[in-house]
Amino acid sequence: MNIVKQMLQLSAKNKLELSKEIVEYIASVIPPAVSNISPDTPPEIAAIFATALKSTCFKIIDKASEFLDEGADIREIDEDWRANYFDKCRLVHDDDMQTLWAKILAGEANNSGTYSKRSINSIADIDKGDAQLFTELCRYVCKIKYTYENQEKTEFVPLIFDNYLHTKPLYVSTLPNYHIRTHDLDHLDNIGMIRVVGYGSDEITGEYNFRFRTDVIQSDVPIEANYYGESIRLSNHPADGMGAPFSLPIGKVKLTQIGSELYPICGSAPVDGFFSHICRFEWLAFIKDLDEAKAEEIKRTYKKTWKRETLVITS
Repeated sequence: MNIVKQMLQLSAKNKLELSKEIVEYIASVIPPAVSNISPDTPPEIAAIFATALKSTCFKIIDKASEFLDEGADIREIDEDWRANYFDKCRLVHDDDMQTLWAKILAGEANNSGTYSKRSINSIADIDKGDAQLFTELCRYVCKIKYTYENQEKTEFVPLIFDNYLHTKPLYVSTLPNYHIRTHDLDHLDNIGMIRVVGYGSDEITGEYNFRFRTDVIQSDVPIEANYYGESIRLSNHPADGMGAPFSLPIGKVKLTQIGSELYPICGSAPVDGFFSHICRFEWLAFIKDLDEAKAEEIKRTYKKTWKRETLVITS
């Protein structure tokens, strides 16, 4: 990436004096359809087109180098993918958003097919506020491994339960609270990053009701749930035998394909005490049936570290 460093240094001087080597590098990374630069473009002409890219694409490529696996090369990414990618990110000027785009570029170079064209197109419409909101949601995401109908699966699931998600105006909470609200979930759903499976209307009154249902994961074997390194096994069958498939409640939010692709790079951090609380108040029966001693330990050692907050909900 030394060539990129040279370009950034030249950009800082508000001019680009491109060598033939730099021109060839730009052409090999950013497709001509976006950069208007091909390997045989004269350096003085290439500099005119490169000027429009200097504050975005060069910085993103430079940032991406920090996340590349050994041996990975951006130039080996499918050219059509790169053309679409750079077309979408070339106007991104915010430093944090450039870092997000850099992680996407590096992720695709590290493992081809990690990010779909559809996801890239959707991410282009996401602003910094959207990204920060999604990162906050991901603080409650749990990695769940299970087997259903002989298929092993892994899902990243935001554990959003109604008990801790308040919707009424001027509601003063007496329970721990998510740092995310129903209208935030509405927004993330609208921009395609999550699906709120609990939305619907009451069948009797016809009124819109967020507390409509809780989604489940069905499994034929004990489920492995992992929250930022904390793990637990869950089942409603005894440890010495298996029964019919069981259903584990997981709340009412699921990540879409776009959300699932962005989750590993969003930079979220765990919420202290959250997973312990969920195990104690939402999943304890599933722990007890599998391991009664573990369930008793959870009840005995549980500490209220997921902070209760007095929050005024205005929407």
